[in-house]
Amino acid sequence: MFSNRKGAAFAAGAIISLGAAVRAQTDCLPEKVLASDGAAADRFGSAVAVRGSLAVVGAPNGDGAVANSGSVYVLARVGDAWIEVQEVFASDGAAFDSFGANVFISGQDFIVGAVGDDEVATDAGAAYIFERGPTGWSQAAKLIAPDGGGERCVWSRSGPRRRCCVRRSAVR
Repeated sequence: MFSNRKGAAFAAGAIISLGAAVRAQTDCLPEKVLASDGAAADRFGSAVAVRGSLAVVGAPNGDGAVANSGSVYVLARVGDAWIEVQEVFASDGAAFDSFGANVFISGQDFIVGAVGDDEVATDAGAAYIFERGPTGWSQAAKLIAPDGGGERCVWSRSGPRRRCCVRRSAVR
């Protein structure tokens, strides 16, 4: 079992909330959340972002647009329960893109990392921006490093305002 800085633990494709007493209830997922179409080795819960009543959960080995391309689940809090409202994929997903390896929420929109995207170079990576519309979330943009350079295009959160910055970095 692995845990992140927010106290969410990941085991067998489920998200389990830990330390609820030390965090505000608005930032806690229920004791266990499962993907509606989860399968072995999807890695559901590898990346989790929660903001208010919105949560996005990555499954970088999930069967998105194609087998093993990755997917992201959008959850909304309704009362005391978290309900899966949508599953999103990269519009150009390919096997082993790892779409959903990273997730970040900004307001009602979110960014998804796909560290294995090969558009520019092998495993150069990409970041996808999803915006909320009247019928749900849709892909608004794909960000890639213009030269690829064999490095991965990744993102990170920084600062007290939780800004997201997409950068090129050698990630091993």
